[in-house]
Amino acid sequence: MKYCENCGAELEDSAVFCEECGAKVETVPQEKAVDSEQSKEAEKQDNTVIDDAVNDTSGKPVGKRKRMIPILCGVIGVLIIVVIVIIIVTVTSRKSNNDDNNAKNDLETVVATESADETVKSTEATTQANNWKKQYIEYLKNVDSKNYGGCEYIYMNNDDIPELMILGNNTAAGNILVTSDNTTIDSKIIASGKMYYAEKSNELYVESGRQGVYAYTIYKISDGKIQEEEVNSYDTSGKTAFVYNRPKTIQQIIDDLSGETAKTNTETLSAASTTTKAIEGSWTSYTGNDPSMEYSSKYTLVFNSDGTVSCKGYKNNHSGNYEVESDGTIVCSFTKCIDSFPPNGPTEIQGYTAKFVLNSDGTLASPTGSNGTTNWGKNTIWTKVE
Repeated sequence: MKYCENCGAELEDSAVFCEECGAKVETVPQEKAVDSEQSKEAEKQDNTVIDDAVNDTSGKPVGKRKRMIPILCGVIGVLIIVVIVIIIVTVTSRKSNNDDNNAKNDLETVVATESADETVKSTEATTQANNWKKQYIEYLKNVDSKNYGGCEYIYMNNDDIPELMILGNNTAAGNILVTSDNTTIDSKIIASGKMYYAEKSNELYVESGRQGVYAYTIYKISDGKIQEEEVNSYDTSGKTAFVYNRPKTIQQIIDDLSGETAKTNTETLSAASTTTKAIEGSWTSYTGNDPSMEYSSKYTLVFNSDGTVSCKGYKNNHSGNYEVESDGTIVCSFTKCIDSFPPNGPTEIQGYTAKFVLNSDGTLASPTGSNGTTNWGKNTIWTKVE
């Protein structure tokens, strides 16, 4: 199909002249016609591109792909911002936690250090407060166990530190009064005899002597020192006689003060079985060489394996049974007691109970005595007969 170049009328492909205007129709070669068609097609495509460009700049919708690009860019931008924020928050949080942990650790260290310091101070204070115990222990270690056996706590003055009353085995040895104010220690040998005192009254009365000749002494504690005063008499009202309830051995007092438990051997009071085995056999109350003293002071104490016990000497012949308590104290119950005193001759008297303890040096102490029925008294020391 072709057209008249003069009037534009449609012409047959074979027409030479236009039927409308009569103008001559020029014949176009085949190749040129093809080029013309391709040129028109290219022009059409260019127009399409131009139209698309015009549509795009005019704000009209374009293809889906082109519309998604800004959305994707926005989403990616938001994600980047979120990631950055998360990183910042995480780093800040970790730093804050580290700071908190460091602060906590520092606080715990300070608290632990202060607690340790307080513990050390408390221990030092306790040690200083118990200095009197060390003083007593050292003093008791040097006491002659041959002359002194039992020992008791008493409270003379008004502090909370007890005094020690170390009991002599005989009248000549006397007793020893020991005091401490937790700084200094003082001791004094006091006469054997009747003692009276009221707890924390700071007065200890001692009546000593025999055969109508008596001495009266008052002992007091002043500035850590034991003071004594001779008096003609004193009033015992409100005061009780010093009673040897159950005095301990010197070793027992040492163990008490040091917080240690007595060992299970013959050197200290121990388990009942060990003590029972150690005491079996004969014991004597006098080992001297004076015949006159031996006659009146020597007694023989025998512990038998069957649990029986006997005590003979001077004009006494006593027998009974014994048992050993868990702490090692030996309790003798003398139920058959015969005394031979003129003019009546052998006479059965009332029985009594006597207690004995095993000293660290292997001797026996008798803190209770024989209740006045024999010549051996409180804290008599007994030596085993080999």
